[in-house]
Amino acid sequence: MGQAHREVFIRHAVTVCDEWQLHFVEDVAYVMFVMSFLGSHFHQDMRYQFLRAELERTPEGADDRIERLRERFITIGARFIGPRMVLYRRDLSYFRDHILPGSRGFSSEKMLAELTASHAERSYDLHPDQRALYLRQAQMAAAGLGFGDAEGLTLSVALAYWLGTGFWKDPLYPWVAEKARQGGAGAVIDYAMHRLDRQLKTNGDLNG
Repeated sequence: MGQAHREVFIRHAVTVCDEWQLHFVEDVAYVMFVMSFLGSHFHQDMRYQFLRAELERTPEGADDRIERLRERFITIGARFIGPRMVLYRRDLSYFRDHILPGSRGFSSEKMLAELTASHAERSYDLHPDQRALYLRQAQMAAAGLGFGDAEGLTLSVALAYWLGTGFWKDPLYPWVAEKARQGGAGAVIDYAMHRLDRQLKTNGDLNG
């Protein structure tokens, strides 16, 4: 991420924290840390509304919202990230090697079902109303990127899963909108695969 996009990300994080009346540098820094894993718009992602609830809660006495956010995020990390990102890397590898090769023609619902079931013993399912809300957020992303077909929507379901449902407007991922403008969904998936392979190789080198 270049300097210009880094500055956009910082301004975004500060603006979001201002809405929650979080003004200490350490508090903003921790919210930015969470954003780096869950997406800059995690507070709008239907999967993380319990995190947003902690930050919007009116403190009684000492303001412990960041500490409560930290406790909640640690729980997410233990289940889906793991020490040295080993679980995250394992799940990404499974997605690349076992879901993507057979995903041509997947409906958006099928892609979502495959993703939530891809974590071995950590797999889970969404309730019907949760699935519907997630798919609406993916549809919003597809529309924002100008994807007008089923393939673009299915791609948006997958990217929203890994990058957060606000990925299409996230300053952490400026390449998404750029590649969409250049070549539509095909260009986005090609570049996403390039980044995925590079990320898995880098993480493998660090863990190996």
